[in-house]
Amino acid sequence: RDCIFKKEIVIISGLDKFAEELGRIGNNLNQLTRAVNGGYVNAVDLKETKEEVAKIWQSLNSLSQIAR
Repeated sequence: RDCIFKKEIVIISGLDKFAEELGRIGNNLNQLTRAVNGGYVNAVDLKETKEEVAKIWQSLNSLSQIAR
């Protein structure tokens, strides 16, 4: 579609692997959060970690939008 409109196509190699790994990290954080909330693990403050992962996701999404 971009070719039809003569829009520049930007290829960012390795971005898919980065997104995949970030998804795995997010899954691990969710599992830890569930374990803490379920009482299976002593209280751990993951708020800051989750906020940082959210920032990384936002950066990744922004980069994807710029590349389009």
